[in-house]
Amino acid sequence: VLDILSDAEQRGEAGKVHSLWVANLVAAWVTPDVALQIASRDDVAYLNYDRQLGAELFPTEPAPQLGGAGGINAAVECGTALMNAPTAWSNGYTGAGVTVGMVDTGTCLTHPDIQNQLWTNPGEIPGNGQDDDGNGFVDDVHGWSFDGGGSSSFITDTNGHGSHTAGTVAGDGTQGTQSGMAPDASIMTLKYWNSFSGESAAWNCMQYTLDNGADVSSHSYGWPHNRNPDRVMWRTVLENQFAA
Repeated sequence: VLDILSDAEQRGEAGKVHSLWVANLVAAWVTPDVALQIASRDDVAYLNYDRQLGAELFPTEPAPQLGGAGGINAAVECGTALMNAPTAWSNGYTGAGVTVGMVDTGTCLTHPDIQNQLWTNPGEIPGNGQDDDGNGFVDDVHGWSFDGGGSSSFITDTNGHGSHTAGTVAGDGTQGTQSGMAPDASIMTLKYWNSFSGESAAWNCMQYTLDNGADVSSHSYGWPHNRNPDRVMWRTVLENQFAA
Protein backbone atom coordinates (compact mmCIF):
# COMPACT_ATOMS: atom_id res chain seq x y z
CA VAL A 1 0.00 0.00 0.00
CA LEU A 2 2.81 2.41 0.87
CA ASP A 3 4.52 1.61 -2.44
CA ILE A 4 1.31 2.47 -4.31
CA LEU A 5 1.00 5.73 -2.41
CA SER A 6 4.67 6.57 -3.00
CA ASP A 7 4.25 6.08 -6.75
CA ALA A 8 1.03 8.12 -6.67
CA GLU A 9 2.84 10.93 -4.84
CA GLN A 10 5.39 11.09 -7.65
CA ARG A 11 2.52 11.51 -10.12
CA GLY A 12 0.82 14.15 -7.98
CA GLU A 13 -2.12 11.84 -7.22
CA ALA A 14 -1.49 11.42 -3.48
CA GLY A 15 -0.09 13.41 -0.60
CA LYS A 16 0.14 13.82 3.17
CA VAL A 17 0.80 10.11 3.65
CA HIS A 18 1.00 8.95 7.27
CA SER A 19 1.64 5.36 8.28
CA LEU A 20 0.74 4.86 11.94
CA TRP A 21 1.85 2.14 14.33
CA VAL A 22 -0.72 2.90 17.03
CA ALA A 23 -3.15 1.01 14.80
CA ASN A 24 -2.75 -0.86 11.53
CA LEU A 25 -3.68 2.10 9.34
CA VAL A 26 -2.43 4.45 6.67
CA ALA A 27 -3.91 7.89 6.11
CA ALA A 28 -3.45 9.89 2.91
CA TRP A 29 -5.01 12.38 0.54
CA VAL A 30 -5.61 10.55 -2.76
CA THR A 31 -7.45 10.85 -6.04
CA PRO A 32 -10.53 8.65 -6.61
CA ASP A 33 -8.53 6.37 -8.95
CA VAL A 34 -5.88 5.73 -6.30
CA ALA A 35 -8.56 5.14 -3.68
CA LEU A 36 -10.18 2.49 -5.89
CA GLN A 37 -6.81 0.86 -6.56
CA ILE A 38 -6.12 0.54 -2.84
CA ALA A 39 -9.66 -0.61 -2.03
CA SER A 40 -9.33 -3.48 -4.51
CA ARG A 41 -6.41 -5.05 -2.67
CA ASP A 42 -6.92 -8.25 -0.67
CA ASP A 43 -4.67 -7.00 2.13
CA VAL A 44 -6.83 -3.91 2.77
CA ALA A 45 -9.70 -4.54 5.17
CA TYR A 46 -11.59 -1.36 4.33
CA LEU A 47 -11.22 2.18 3.08
CA ASN A 48 -12.78 5.09 4.97
CA TYR A 49 -13.62 8.36 3.20
CA ASP A 50 -12.84 11.15 5.63
CA ARG A 51 -14.40 14.05 3.78
CA GLN A 52 -12.64 17.34 4.43
CA LEU A 53 -14.73 20.22 5.72
CA GLY A 54 -13.49 23.74 6.10
CA ALA A 55 -14.10 27.34 7.01
CA GLU A 56 -17.49 27.43 5.33
CA LEU A 57 -18.81 25.41 8.26
CA PHE A 58 -16.27 26.20 10.96
CA PRO A 59 -14.90 29.73 10.52
CA THR A 60 -11.77 30.43 12.52
CA GLU A 61 -11.87 33.65 14.48
CA PRO A 62 -8.86 35.24 16.17
CA ALA A 63 -8.71 34.59 19.89
CA PRO A 64 -9.43 37.70 21.99
CA GLN A 65 -6.44 39.73 23.09
CA LEU A 66 -5.35 39.38 26.69
CA GLY A 67 -5.97 42.28 29.01
CA GLY A 68 -3.71 43.40 31.85
CA ALA A 69 -3.22 41.08 34.76
CA GLY A 70 -4.56 43.68 37.18
CA GLY A 71 -2.55 42.23 40.02
CA ILE A 72 -1.95 38.57 40.75
CA ASN A 73 -4.44 37.39 43.34
CA ALA A 74 -4.80 33.80 42.10
CA ALA A 75 -8.46 33.55 43.06
CA VAL A 76 -9.52 29.93 42.57
CA GLU A 77 -12.23 29.31 39.98
CA CYS A 78 -15.39 27.86 41.51
CA GLY A 79 -15.24 24.67 39.45
CA THR A 80 -11.63 24.07 40.43
CA ALA A 81 -12.54 24.57 44.09
CA LEU A 82 -15.63 22.34 43.85
CA MET A 83 -13.45 19.50 42.60
CA ASN A 84 -11.29 19.93 45.72
CA ALA A 85 -8.16 20.87 43.81
CA PRO A 86 -6.86 23.09 46.65
CA THR A 87 -6.98 20.08 48.97
CA ALA A 88 -4.95 18.04 46.51
CA TRP A 89 -2.44 20.88 46.15
CA SER A 90 -2.03 21.17 49.91
CA ASN A 91 -1.19 17.45 49.99
CA GLY A 92 1.53 17.92 47.39
CA TYR A 93 -0.40 16.80 44.30
CA THR A 94 0.08 19.69 41.86
CA GLY A 95 0.91 17.82 38.68
CA ALA A 96 4.65 18.37 39.08
CA GLY A 97 6.61 15.97 36.92
CA VAL A 98 3.59 14.99 34.81
CA THR A 99 3.43 15.71 31.06
CA VAL A 100 -0.06 16.05 29.60
CA GLY A 101 -0.52 15.66 25.85
CA MET A 102 -3.18 18.24 24.88
CA VAL A 103 -4.86 17.09 21.65
CA ASP A 104 -6.79 20.17 20.56
CA THR A 105 -6.59 23.32 18.41
CA GLY A 106 -3.15 24.38 19.66
CA THR A 107 -2.00 26.52 22.56
CA CYS A 108 -1.42 30.23 23.04
CA LEU A 109 2.27 29.88 23.83
CA THR A 110 2.54 33.37 25.31
CA HIS A 111 -0.49 33.26 27.61
CA PRO A 112 0.71 34.22 31.11
CA ASP A 113 -1.15 31.30 32.72
CA ILE A 114 0.32 28.72 30.34
CA GLN A 115 3.73 29.88 29.13
CA ASN A 116 5.53 28.52 32.19
CA GLN A 117 3.78 25.15 31.87
CA LEU A 118 4.86 24.31 28.32
CA TRP A 119 6.53 20.96 27.75
CA THR A 120 9.93 21.41 26.10
CA ASN A 121 11.46 18.63 24.05
CA PRO A 122 14.86 18.09 25.72
CA GLY A 123 16.42 16.69 22.56
CA GLU A 124 15.45 19.51 20.19
CA ILE A 125 17.42 22.71 19.51
CA PRO A 126 14.89 25.47 18.75
CA GLY A 127 14.89 27.04 15.31
CA ASN A 128 17.82 25.25 13.71
CA GLY A 129 15.71 23.51 11.07
CA GLN A 130 16.95 20.05 12.06
CA ASP A 131 15.45 16.96 13.64
CA ASP A 132 17.94 16.90 16.50
CA ASP A 133 16.39 14.03 18.45
CA GLY A 134 15.67 11.91 15.36
CA ASN A 135 11.97 11.45 16.12
CA GLY A 136 10.89 12.44 12.61
CA PHE A 137 9.79 16.00 13.46
CA VAL A 138 11.86 19.12 12.82
CA ASP A 139 11.89 21.74 15.59
CA ASP A 140 9.10 20.11 17.62
CA VAL A 141 10.16 22.13 20.64
CA HIS A 142 6.79 22.26 22.44
CA GLY A 143 4.79 19.75 20.38
CA TRP A 144 3.56 19.30 16.83
CA SER A 145 0.67 20.11 14.49
CA PHE A 146 -1.10 17.62 12.25
CA ASP A 147 -3.69 20.22 11.29
CA GLY A 148 -5.18 19.62 7.84
CA GLY A 149 -3.51 16.25 7.42
CA GLY A 150 -0.05 17.79 7.07
CA SER A 151 2.81 18.25 9.51
CA SER A 152 4.14 21.46 11.01
CA SER A 153 5.87 22.90 14.06
CA PHE A 154 3.25 25.71 14.07
CA ILE A 155 1.22 24.81 17.17
CA THR A 156 -0.11 28.28 18.05
CA ASP A 157 -3.83 28.24 18.85
CA THR A 158 -5.80 29.83 16.01
CA ASN A 159 -9.18 29.05 17.54
CA GLY A 160 -9.03 29.52 21.32
CA HIS A 161 -10.41 26.16 22.41
CA GLY A 162 -7.01 24.53 22.88
CA SER A 163 -5.82 27.35 25.13
CA HIS A 164 -9.04 27.05 27.14
CA THR A 165 -8.52 23.33 27.75
CA ALA A 166 -4.80 23.81 28.47
CA GLY A 167 -5.76 26.37 31.10
CA THR A 168 -8.27 23.94 32.60
CA VAL A 169 -5.50 21.38 32.98
CA ALA A 170 -2.50 23.48 34.01
CA GLY A 171 -3.27 27.22 34.15
CA ASP A 172 -1.15 28.51 37.02
CA GLY A 173 -3.08 31.67 37.98
CA THR A 174 -0.51 34.22 36.84
CA GLN A 175 -3.22 36.16 35.01
CA GLY A 176 -5.16 36.47 38.25
CA THR A 177 -7.52 33.49 38.37
CA GLN A 178 -6.46 29.95 39.26
CA SER A 179 -8.17 27.67 36.74
CA GLY A 180 -5.79 24.73 36.34
CA MET A 181 -6.43 21.50 38.20
CA ALA A 182 -2.73 20.57 37.95
CA PRO A 183 -0.90 23.91 37.81
CA ASP A 184 2.58 22.38 37.86
CA ALA A 185 1.97 19.91 35.02
CA SER A 186 3.65 20.31 31.63
CA ILE A 187 1.53 20.84 28.50
CA MET A 188 2.64 19.02 25.34
CA THR A 189 0.70 20.64 22.49
CA LEU A 190 -0.67 18.44 19.70
CA LYS A 191 -2.66 20.52 17.25
CA TYR A 192 -5.37 19.65 14.79
CA TRP A 193 -8.50 21.52 13.70
CA ASN A 194 -11.72 19.65 14.44
CA SER A 195 -14.11 20.40 11.62
CA PHE A 196 -15.61 16.91 12.00
CA SER A 197 -13.03 15.78 9.45
CA GLY A 198 -9.38 14.90 9.67
CA GLU A 199 -9.88 11.97 12.03
CA SER A 200 -6.42 10.62 11.23
CA ALA A 201 -4.91 13.92 12.37
CA ALA A 202 -6.23 13.22 15.87
CA TRP A 203 -4.82 9.68 15.73
CA ASN A 204 -1.45 11.08 14.69
CA CYS A 205 -1.59 13.40 17.70
CA MET A 206 -2.29 10.45 20.00
CA GLN A 207 0.61 8.48 18.57
CA TYR A 208 2.94 11.46 19.09
CA THR A 209 2.04 11.58 22.80
CA LEU A 210 3.06 7.92 23.13
CA ASP A 211 6.27 8.33 21.13
CA ASN A 212 7.44 11.40 23.02
CA GLY A 213 6.85 10.66 26.67
CA ALA A 214 3.46 12.09 27.67
CA ASP A 215 2.13 10.51 30.87
CA VAL A 216 -1.54 11.16 30.07
CA SER A 217 -3.45 12.91 27.31
CA SER A 218 -6.46 15.20 27.26
CA HIS A 219 -9.15 15.15 24.58
CA SER A 220 -12.03 17.61 24.44
CA TYR A 221 -13.71 17.05 21.09
CA GLY A 222 -15.97 14.67 19.24
CA TRP A 223 -17.75 13.72 16.03
CA PRO A 224 -21.54 13.66 15.65
CA HIS A 225 -23.05 10.41 14.48
CA ASN A 226 -24.36 12.01 11.29
CA ARG A 227 -20.74 12.54 10.16
CA ASN A 228 -20.30 8.75 10.28
CA PRO A 229 -16.87 8.68 11.95
CA ASP A 230 -14.67 5.59 11.64
CA ARG A 231 -15.80 4.11 14.95
CA VAL A 232 -13.82 0.88 14.57
CA MET A 233 -10.53 2.72 14.15
CA TRP A 234 -11.33 5.21 16.92
CA ARG A 235 -11.88 2.32 19.33
CA THR A 236 -8.71 0.56 18.17
CA VAL A 237 -6.49 3.63 18.51
CA LEU A 238 -7.95 4.59 21.89
CA GLU A 239 -7.70 1.10 23.34
CA ASN A 240 -4.06 0.92 22.25
CA GLN A 241 -3.39 4.33 23.79
CA PHE A 242 -5.05 3.25 27.04
CA ALA A 243 -2.95 0.08 27.06
CA ALA A 244 0.25 2.08 26.58
